[in-house]
Amino acid sequence: MNVFVTNPDCYCDQSCDHGHDVDCRHYGCKCSCDTGWTGSCCSDNIDDCQGKSCNNGTCIDGVVSYNCSCDAGYTGATCDAAQDILDNPYSKERSKSIVKKAVDNYYKAQTTSSARLYSSLRFLSTNNLLWNRPHPSLASVNTSSQVISRLSTKLKLLTGTYYIQSNKAAFNQNTVDPTCLLYKDYECHSSPCLNGGTCTDYQKAGYTCHCPLGFTGKNCEQDPVVLIKPSIILPESKIIPEGYSVLTIPCYAEGIPVPNITWESLDKQSIPQNARQLAHYLVIRNVSKDDGGHYMCTAKNKIGTDIKVVQIIVRAISEKQIAPLIHAPSYVEVKYYLEGRLTCNVTGFPTPIVIWRHNNNVVQSTGKTLVIQRVTNATTGIYTCIAKNHAGTSQANIQLKVTYDTPKIITPPITSVIMAGKSHNFSCIATGHPTPTIKWTYRMYIKHTTDMPSHQIHNHGSVLTLYTIDTQESGQLTCTAQNEFREEHVSVSVIVRNSNPVG
Repeated sequence: MNVFVTNPDCYCDQSCDHGHDVDCRHYGCKCSCDTGWTGSCCSDNIDDCQGKSCNNGTCIDGVVSYNCSCDAGYTGATCDAAQDILDNPYSKERSKSIVKKAVDNYYKAQTTSSARLYSSLRFLSTNNLLWNRPHPSLASVNTSSQVISRLSTKLKLLTGTYYIQSNKAAFNQNTVDPTCLLYKDYECHSSPCLNGGTCTDYQKAGYTCHCPLGFTGKNCEQDPVVLIKPSIILPESKIIPEGYSVLTIPCYAEGIPVPNITWESLDKQSIPQNARQLAHYLVIRNVSKDDGGHYMCTAKNKIGTDIKVVQIIVRAISEKQIAPLIHAPSYVEVKYYLEGRLTCNVTGFPTPIVIWRHNNNVVQSTGKTLVIQRVTNATTGIYTCIAKNHAGTSQANIQLKVTYDTPKIITPPITSVIMAGKSHNFSCIATGHPTPTIKWTYRMYIKHTTDMPSHQIHNHGSVLTLYTIDTQESGQLTCTAQNEFREEHVSVSVIVRNSNPVG
């Protein structure tokens, strides 16, 4: 950018500091400044730090450039990366100092930003602004009445409030607060939002709490109306190579209120030194064989707890990977309604993960053995065992067949002659799978009805007792054995005679 300035004090016999003479007239020299320079004789370096942010450091101005000199522990173009902190944790005092400086910088940035909105504060210097500390101009050690009487005027000049207070008369008499806040971040500074809510300050409009899921109220103080226990989504295992730079494992948990997440080691007293919990993530840097093991994620809220475990398998660089190999039968036969077990014997390195499919549909089960609690026609078909590791994938099909036995009556009822008024037992025993049910029916010869005479059934239907029948109830008795696949019948005659026949 070329900036042209006319300066009566810059004569043609003097060269422009960072530019060159364009024209020389009786009223002075006209300088064409090089990029990045301004001023009468192009001697003023344009401040490239203006409007730039070095979050955790100091801005150093250059010529058409700037760079951030980062505080200890911070890196990056704008000093916002804190990669060294994990490796070299700060002492408590150092951490407090860093936080305090970050807070100071935040309020200085807020003040500078807000000051630009007012003409009287547009050029306010923030060099001496420190949160919750008096400005050096007000921190006088001289307690004379003259110095004290001037403090209010100093404060008015420093803040520019003399020009933006609406009631000037009251302000001049010091009967109103002369500090006149430029922004109201004090409300959020007191942390009014409860239960993990975040605060947003709207200056004159007050503040708003953004509540976690389920919480309500101005300060998120009201518990959720609907409460849901935590539920974690976490893989069962994670296989990574030794020397992996940064391993991140998220523990996703649903629930109302939003659950708190905690990571722990099951195999060790604590998680390794090179591991940290960041939010709901377990982060392990520079993974070694010692970092392998089982890690437990716990999700807890006011009404319950859920726990899931993930196994971290660290594969040594020198270890050879072997693709999965499956040994499994081509079919398995199971009797109807009984439990079925399908087993895939899998080898490979790293240890393969096994999943199952049934007729190309995913089965909600993992592991080398799949258990079908109750085999029916609906559960038969092709089951696919799929084994995966980093070296490859293998699969095998197992056909599940269901078998059954049709009913067979092995002890049928027999034809009988009964004396009138007497009782008589009939047996009907059958085999089969599923176990058949026994049903009795009767057809009377004389009355031409299918009513069963007075009777009683015992032993799950296998024994029928007819009692006090008369000669009019002679007929045909039928035993039926039935299951889902077939039924078998046996019919016999039942003849009723008088006890004292004529003749």
